[in-house]
This record gives sequence, structure tokens and C-alpha cells, in this order.
Amino acid sequence: MRKTNIPYDLIHQLEVKFGSLSQVPEDNPILANIRKILEFDRRSPILKVHLREEIKELLDKGYFIKDVADELSISTTTVRGSMRMFNIKTRPRFRYKIVNQGTGEIIYGSVCQDFGKLINVNCSSYKLAQDYLLLYGYKLTKCKPIVLWGELKKGQKYYQNGQLQVKK
Repeated sequence: MRKTNIPYDLIHQLEVKFGSLSQVPEDNPILANIRKILEFDRRSPILKVHLREEIKELLDKGYFIKDVADELSISTTTVRGSMRMFNIKTRPRFRYKIVNQGTGEIIYGSVCQDFGKLINVNCSSYKLAQDYLLLYGYKLTKCKPIVLWGELKKGQKYYQNGQLQVKK
């Protein structure tokens, strides 16, 4: 017998607000989400495989778990379950980049402190990192908008978990 993941927290939220599920308007987004969650449990294995591929594709691009859930109209629990079941990892998003002013090479990072490792200096703030890197020929700037991992080209460098990586 298969266990159904009933979103009791969402149902309770609606009951508190409307008094009863029968009083909830049909166009309520929480009610629509509950229906999608329950519908997911009844999907065929082929549809579940397709959904898993969509989850993996969005995570590979650099979307956060919540963004994936919102994009696919599923719960974050469903996304996390797929990640655990199929060993899918999230990818970094980059808020900073440095440009080597001599070569034009770009390196991306999520925290500006990582860039200090290039020049063996502990940079505890954005301004300090910017000043030190400039002395060594690097220009540190904030990425606006944030750059997703999926937007990097093969061969581009980035920092992840304090380690310099090259996208393959």
C-alpha cells in the first residue's frame, strides 16, 4: 500500500482562515497547490520521471529549491525528495565576479572572501577585498542580476565552497 503525502499544514492554514475547506474559493492559490500535491502522488511513473528531469534541469541551472517548486507548481518537499532519491545537488549562484585586468579572465563567486585566496589575503569585507584585489590587478564587482551556474560557459572559473572550480 502506497503512502500519500497529504499537506496537512496547508489544509489547516485554509481551515483557520475560512473555517472549512468547503468555504475556500476555487481560485485560492493554496488550495490549487494542495490539489497539485495530491495529484502528484497519483501521477504515472512516466510523468514522475519527466518531473524529475525538470527538477534536475532547473537545479543544474542554479535555481534554488523554492524557485524550482514555484516554477513547477509543486512543494519544496517534493523537490527535496527527488533530490535525495536521485542524488541531485543544487548549483551555486554568483553575487560577485572579478576580472583580471591584464587578461580579461573572469572568476565568479558567491562570497567575496573567496577571492582573497587568489592573492593569499584574508578579505573580511567587500571593500577590503576590492582594495586588495585591485592592488593585484583584479577588479571586484557585484553581479547585477545574480548569475546562475547554468549561465556560465564551459571553461569559466568559479568558487564553490571555498574551492576554485572550472565549469566542465
